Amino acid sequence: RLSDNPRACQALKIFLPNMLRDNTFSSCLREDPITRRWLQQLLLNVNGNRVALQAGGFDHMP
Repeated sequence: RLSDNPRACQALKIFLPNMLRDNTFSSCLREDPITRRWLQQLLLNVNGNRVALQAGGFDHMP
């Protein structure tokens, strides 16, 4: 995975769209738990726990 590579992770910190960092897609991901987990893992890899939790962690979605 790209976010597992340290250099790529640094680039993703700069270039990852804000729409992936905020709750823009939360309603779409509510019915897709696998993609929701992938996005959560991406945010964890790129920015650590702080950003994933700010984005709601997506765990609050049923």
